Amino acid sequence: KAFLQFTNSTTGIGRNLFREYPFDSPEEREKSLIDSINSGRERLLTAVKYGNHNESGERYLDLRITPLDHMGAKIGLLDVTNKVLDGLTGAFSQSYLMNVLRRREIERAKREKGEYYLGLVGIDLKKFKHVNDVYGLDAGDQLLKDIVDILKNSVRAADYVIRRGGDEFFVLCPNTDHEQLEIVRGRIERNIANYNRSVAN
Repeated sequence: KAFLQFTNSTTGIGRNLFREYPFDSPEEREKSLIDSINSGRERLLTAVKYGNHNESGERYLDLRITPLDHMGAKIGLLDVTNKVLDGLTGAFSQSYLMNVLRRREIERAKREKGEYYLGLVGIDLKKFKHVNDVYGLDAGDQLLKDIVDILKNSVRAADYVIRRGGDEFFVLCPNTDHEQLEIVRGRIERNIANYNRSVAN
Protein backbone atom coordinates (compact mmCIF):
# COMPACT_ATOMS: atom_id res chain seq x y z
CA LYS A 1 0.00 0.00 0.00
CA ALA A 2 1.38 3.43 -0.91
CA PHE A 3 0.28 6.60 0.83
CA LEU A 4 0.72 9.72 -1.27
CA GLN A 5 1.81 12.98 0.26
CA PHE A 6 2.35 15.95 -2.07
CA THR A 7 5.36 17.77 -0.69
CA ASN A 8 4.70 20.56 -3.16
CA SER A 9 0.97 21.22 -3.42
CA THR A 10 1.42 23.26 -6.61
CA THR A 11 2.32 20.24 -8.74
CA GLY A 12 -1.25 19.90 -9.98
CA ILE A 13 -0.52 16.52 -11.50
CA GLY A 14 -3.28 14.46 -9.91
CA ARG A 15 -3.64 11.85 -7.22
CA ASN A 16 -3.08 8.88 -9.58
CA LEU A 17 0.45 9.93 -10.52
CA PHE A 18 2.35 7.32 -8.55
CA ARG A 19 0.17 4.45 -9.78
CA GLU A 20 0.13 5.55 -13.43
CA TYR A 21 3.70 6.59 -14.06
CA PRO A 22 6.30 8.08 -12.85
CA PHE A 23 8.70 5.15 -12.97
CA ASP A 24 9.90 3.50 -16.17
CA SER A 25 8.00 0.29 -15.40
CA PRO A 26 5.64 -1.26 -12.81
CA GLU A 27 8.51 -3.52 -11.79
CA GLU A 28 10.73 -0.56 -10.93
CA ARG A 29 7.88 1.07 -9.01
CA GLU A 30 7.27 -2.07 -6.95
CA LYS A 31 10.98 -2.64 -6.36
CA SER A 32 11.49 0.89 -5.02
CA LEU A 33 8.59 0.52 -2.62
CA ILE A 34 9.51 -2.98 -1.47
CA ASP A 35 13.17 -2.07 -0.98
CA SER A 36 12.21 0.87 1.19
CA ILE A 37 9.70 -1.11 3.24
CA ASN A 38 11.95 -4.14 3.72
CA SER A 39 15.06 -2.14 4.59
CA GLY A 40 13.24 0.35 6.77
CA ARG A 41 15.24 3.13 5.09
CA GLU A 42 14.09 6.18 3.22
CA ARG A 43 14.82 6.33 -0.52
CA LEU A 44 15.19 9.45 -2.66
CA LEU A 45 14.80 9.29 -6.44
CA THR A 46 15.87 12.53 -8.11
CA ALA A 47 14.48 14.13 -11.26
CA VAL A 48 12.11 11.32 -12.23
CA LYS A 49 10.44 12.15 -15.55
CA TYR A 50 6.65 12.39 -15.68
CA GLY A 51 4.71 13.04 -18.88
CA ASN A 52 5.78 13.55 -22.48
CA HIS A 53 7.52 16.53 -24.12
CA ASN A 54 5.40 16.17 -27.27
CA GLU A 55 2.28 16.63 -25.17
CA SER A 56 3.74 19.73 -23.47
CA GLY A 57 3.26 18.02 -20.14
CA GLU A 58 6.81 16.98 -19.30
CA ARG A 59 7.71 17.42 -15.64
CA TYR A 60 10.46 16.20 -13.33
CA LEU A 61 9.92 15.15 -9.75
CA ASP A 62 11.97 14.25 -6.72
CA LEU A 63 10.34 11.27 -5.00
CA ARG A 64 11.01 10.56 -1.35
CA ILE A 65 9.84 7.08 -0.29
CA THR A 66 9.55 6.80 3.49
CA PRO A 67 8.62 3.40 5.02
CA LEU A 68 5.80 3.53 7.56
CA ASP A 69 5.61 -0.13 8.55
CA HIS A 70 5.65 -3.57 6.87
CA MET A 71 2.41 -2.66 5.06
CA GLY A 72 3.25 0.55 3.25
CA ALA A 73 5.24 3.71 2.66
CA LYS A 74 4.68 7.42 2.27
CA ILE A 75 5.57 8.97 -1.09
CA GLY A 76 6.57 12.63 -1.11
CA LEU A 77 6.56 14.36 -4.50
CA LEU A 78 8.42 17.60 -5.20
CA ASP A 79 8.18 19.28 -8.59
CA VAL A 80 11.74 20.25 -9.64
CA THR A 81 10.98 20.93 -13.32
CA ASN A 82 12.22 24.52 -13.12
CA LYS A 83 15.60 23.26 -11.89
CA VAL A 84 15.88 20.54 -14.53
CA LEU A 85 14.68 22.30 -17.69
CA ASP A 86 15.72 25.62 -19.20
CA GLY A 87 12.68 27.87 -18.99
CA LEU A 88 12.97 29.30 -22.51
CA THR A 89 13.93 26.35 -24.69
CA GLY A 90 12.90 23.25 -22.74
CA ALA A 91 16.45 21.86 -22.98
CA PHE A 92 18.06 20.44 -19.86
CA SER A 93 19.80 23.03 -17.71
CA GLN A 94 23.51 23.29 -17.00
CA SER A 95 22.87 22.72 -13.29
CA TYR A 96 21.01 19.49 -14.09
CA LEU A 97 23.97 18.32 -16.14
CA MET A 98 26.39 18.99 -13.29
CA ASN A 99 24.32 17.84 -10.33
CA VAL A 100 22.27 14.92 -11.64
CA LEU A 101 23.39 13.65 -15.04
CA ARG A 102 27.06 13.52 -14.17
CA ARG A 103 26.39 11.50 -11.03
CA ARG A 104 23.87 9.27 -12.78
CA GLU A 105 26.16 8.46 -15.68
CA ILE A 106 29.15 7.85 -13.41
CA GLU A 107 27.07 5.36 -11.42
CA ARG A 108 25.91 3.73 -14.64
CA ALA A 109 29.49 3.44 -15.89
CA LYS A 110 30.46 1.66 -12.69
CA ARG A 111 27.64 -0.86 -13.19
CA GLU A 112 28.51 -1.60 -16.82
CA LYS A 113 30.87 -4.45 -17.61
CA GLY A 114 33.70 -3.68 -20.01
CA GLU A 115 34.15 -0.29 -21.64
CA TYR A 116 31.51 2.40 -21.26
CA TYR A 117 31.43 5.37 -23.62
CA LEU A 118 29.81 8.71 -22.95
CA GLY A 119 29.68 10.95 -26.03
CA LEU A 120 29.47 14.74 -25.94
CA VAL A 121 28.80 17.14 -28.84
CA GLY A 122 29.19 20.91 -28.36
CA ILE A 123 27.11 23.41 -30.36
CA ASP A 124 27.82 27.15 -30.44
CA LEU A 125 25.63 29.35 -32.66
CA LYS A 126 27.50 31.73 -34.96
CA LYS A 127 26.44 35.38 -35.22
CA PHE A 128 23.69 34.97 -32.62
CA LYS A 129 24.26 38.52 -31.37
CA HIS A 130 23.71 39.72 -34.94
CA VAL A 131 20.27 38.07 -34.97
CA ASN A 132 19.33 39.81 -31.72
CA ASP A 133 20.65 43.18 -32.90
CA VAL A 134 19.05 43.12 -36.36
CA TYR A 135 15.83 41.14 -35.85
CA GLY A 136 15.14 41.66 -32.15
CA LEU A 137 15.20 39.59 -28.97
CA ASP A 138 12.00 37.72 -29.84
CA ALA A 139 13.61 36.44 -33.03
CA GLY A 140 16.67 35.41 -31.03
CA ASP A 141 14.53 33.53 -28.53
CA GLN A 142 12.70 31.76 -31.35
CA LEU A 143 16.02 30.75 -32.91
CA LEU A 144 17.15 29.17 -29.63
CA LYS A 145 13.88 27.23 -29.40
CA ASP A 146 14.22 26.09 -33.01
CA ILE A 147 17.77 24.88 -32.42
CA VAL A 148 16.68 22.82 -29.40
CA ASP A 149 13.91 21.25 -31.48
CA ILE A 150 16.44 20.41 -34.20
CA LEU A 151 18.82 18.85 -31.68
CA LYS A 152 16.07 16.78 -30.04
CA ASN A 153 14.96 15.51 -33.44
CA SER A 154 18.56 14.62 -34.31
CA VAL A 155 19.28 12.35 -31.35
CA ARG A 156 17.83 9.34 -29.55
CA ALA A 157 15.26 9.54 -26.78
CA ALA A 158 17.98 8.39 -24.37
CA ASP A 159 20.25 11.34 -25.23
CA TYR A 160 20.24 14.72 -23.47
CA VAL A 161 20.05 18.16 -25.07
CA ILE A 162 21.49 20.68 -22.62
CA ARG A 163 21.61 24.46 -22.74
CA ARG A 164 24.92 25.51 -21.25
CA GLY A 165 23.97 29.17 -21.38
CA GLY A 166 23.37 31.88 -23.97
CA ASP A 167 23.79 30.31 -27.41
CA GLU A 168 25.85 27.31 -26.27
CA PHE A 169 24.46 23.78 -26.14
CA PHE A 170 25.63 20.25 -25.41
CA VAL A 171 24.28 16.92 -26.57
CA LEU A 172 25.18 14.16 -24.14
CA CYS A 173 24.95 10.64 -25.61
CA PRO A 174 25.22 7.77 -23.12
CA ASN A 175 26.78 4.52 -24.27
CA THR A 176 28.00 6.08 -27.53
CA ASP A 177 31.50 5.48 -28.88
CA HIS A 178 33.47 7.78 -31.19
CA GLU A 179 32.20 6.24 -34.43
CA GLN A 180 28.57 6.43 -33.31
CA LEU A 181 29.10 9.99 -32.08
CA GLU A 182 30.33 11.04 -35.52
CA ILE A 183 27.05 9.77 -36.97
CA VAL A 184 25.13 11.88 -34.45
CA ARG A 185 27.26 14.94 -35.21
CA GLY A 186 26.71 14.50 -38.95
CA ARG A 187 22.95 14.22 -38.49
CA ILE A 188 22.91 17.41 -36.41
CA GLU A 189 24.92 19.28 -39.05
CA ARG A 190 22.61 18.14 -41.86
CA ASN A 191 19.46 19.11 -39.97
CA ILE A 192 20.86 22.53 -39.10
CA ALA A 193 21.90 23.06 -42.74
CA ASN A 194 18.36 22.16 -43.85
CA TYR A 195 16.97 24.63 -41.32
CA ASN A 196 19.28 27.39 -42.57
CA ARG A 197 18.16 26.78 -46.15
CA SER A 198 14.49 26.86 -45.17
CA VAL A 199 14.95 30.17 -43.33
CA ALA A 200 16.92 31.68 -46.20
CA ASN A 201 14.06 30.86 -48.57
